[in-house]
Amino acid sequence: MRFSATFFLLATASSPVPADWSIDPSLIAFGDVYAIPEHHLEAADNDADLWLRRLYLTLDLTPAELPVSLRLRSETNGPDHIAEGDDFSNQLKDAYLAWDIHRHQVIFGKQSALTFQRIESFWQFRSLEKTAPDLQGITSRIFGLGVNGPLFSDKIRYAIATSTSATLGVDHAQQAKYQASLDVKLTERLSLELYADGLKSEHETPSANTEQVFIRWQDDKTRIGAHYTHRDSRGGNNTPGDVELFSVFASTSATPWPLIARVDRLLKPSARGENIDYMPFSPESKSTLYILGSEYRLSPEFRLLPNIEYVDYDGDITSDWYLKLTLEFSL
Repeated sequence: MRFSATFFLLATASSPVPADWSIDPSLIAFGDVYAIPEHHLEAADNDADLWLRRLYLTLDLTPAELPVSLRLRSETNGPDHIAEGDDFSNQLKDAYLAWDIHRHQVIFGKQSALTFQRIESFWQFRSLEKTAPDLQGITSRIFGLGVNGPLFSDKIRYAIATSTSATLGVDHAQQAKYQASLDVKLTERLSLELYADGLKSEHETPSANTEQVFIRWQDDKTRIGAHYTHRDSRGGNNTPGDVELFSVFASTSATPWPLIARVDRLLKPSARGENIDYMPFSPESKSTLYILGSEYRLSPEFRLLPNIEYVDYDGDITSDWYLKLTLEFSL
């Protein structure tokens, strides 16, 4: 029987819980009206339509007298017209217990990977596009044990995590994985994060290593971030592909209209290539992705993000153009 993460979450939300527990449900959904005037894939060339890309249902449970919290989140993926898929799919995106201990936190369960957490929260435009590592196949979720907190002072924070091969949805580390990050606040506005991990095969031999450097600056109206991500894979067909990329992005509300800009440079051809949902890359060439967009708040629940995404390939491959009007709804 196919496991329905959304049904499980809704059933949990409707179940009775102790009166002294706080319950915080939330919803985020987004999709696009889009046109693709040019694309390297014949199935996408001159395509125009609309799609619901993602729907997230989240349930946060917190008991009043205990330093713990529980998060359950489901993800529903809409049909991918480029891949000619007609079905909705869903998975349990997050399912973890967090325990706060003297300014440190212990997390057990399916949780965000350390490669993903800080860049995703700083980018803030998940509905417009995934972060570059997430888009290109760097793991965004693990199932295991994580610990984070301050190190020596509030200006230095550490995070470590280890995951197993446990299966809890499709987006997870397939083998044992060890992750560590160190985030340093250099000034009031400037911070630097260093990250490394190791992925081991069933025979405990290294099969992939990832290194990442992320630097970011922000003030009240502007955010600027840049990161280099490198994954070196070894060990055969069951390991993820090589990834090497550099990404820089910025957003500001200091202009008359809010502006969003990003450039992702793939220093190796896309490992996921044409398996990337909604935005397949050619796996035959290095490439550069350019994103330009804006943001309009219609209400606290609705925002519009008109945007253009352009993929330019180094090789003799037709470029990809995406003209989109992204609508995001949140409760």
